[in-house]
Amino acid sequence: MQSTAPIVRVNLGEAVGDNTRRMRSELDSRTSGSILSVMAKKTMVQLVDDISGDAIGDGEGRTVRFAFDGADYEIDLTNSHIEEFSNALEDYVRASRRVSGRRKTNAPAGRSGGSSSSGETAAIREWAESQGLKVATRGRIPADIVDRYNNR
Repeated sequence: MQSTAPIVRVNLGEAVGDNTRRMRSELDSRTSGSILSVMAKKTMVQLVDDISGDAIGDGEGRTVRFAFDGADYEIDLTNSHIEEFSNALEDYVRASRRVSGRRKTNAPAGRSGGSSSSGETAAIREWAESQGLKVATRGRIPADIVDRYNNR
């Protein structure tokens, strides 16, 4: 049976120059002539504006997520195209109802976005009871009851 030398593969990350040579020398001495593959690898991600094809530098744009007709989308845009996109949707967003999703990043932490003041909660409970709907005297009011109250 013929023995084969072990293959040692090392990812040195961003190591270059003297560090690479020092590591290669140390590994060569440890593997006593075995096959040795030393690699330096650096992965860079460059966003490209999906409209213009221009490269997007740090702070010059981002990936925008949106949904339409039940499908979720992502598009990489420069800041100027983000502004155009936002302006194009502004009237539609203003006229629509938000049904789910994350809170805006500038929203205060703490209570959830759907929480109501205690006065509004009491009004919802009173309305629900007048409609013959069962609602607990304490705790969270089911979303469907809140929706029915808001859409009455």
